[in-house]
Amino acid sequence: MVMPASAAPAPPGRRRRGPGPVGSIIVAALVLPLAVLWALFPANYASRPGIQSETVAWRVHGDTAVQITYAVAKLKGDTVRCVVDAFDTEFAVIHQHPVVIPAGTSRLRRTETLPTPHRATGARIRSCRSLDRSEPTHEERRGLSIQGRHPQNPSMSTGRTA
Repeated sequence: MVMPASAAPAPPGRRRRGPGPVGSIIVAALVLPLAVLWALFPANYASRPGIQSETVAWRVHGDTAVQITYAVAKLKGDTVRCVVDAFDTEFAVIHQHPVVIPAGTSRLRRTETLPTPHRATGARIRSCRSLDRSEPTHEERRGLSIQGRHPQNPSMSTGRTA
């Protein structure tokens, strides 16, 4: 009977290379659960019901104000805190204030006017976070702070927070 080349024993004085069948099973038993966890974690993390915020529009009113319209969608039972801010040509925050959306409502659309110390170039809503759960904001996950300072390198501060 002729044996396939892959199953042929090693010549005398030489060992077979590779993990062999038992080693392959052990490697597969270790790698397979890690691969499954690696695939499931991002899918589960991204699929949690969360908070969606959107800057609908903004309009600059001279050198002293900017008007922003924003929308927030969230779970009805959550209280959510967001930051609404105005920024200048260098994207430095020149005015900001927190906005709290109380529990009992799942959607909110609001227009408000932000006072500015000099001409703004835009406005936005950002850093929305549930006050009922301790999930980090997108900026906190990236290592940025709300005040416009870079936590690892304070010299990267905008220096013009309101």
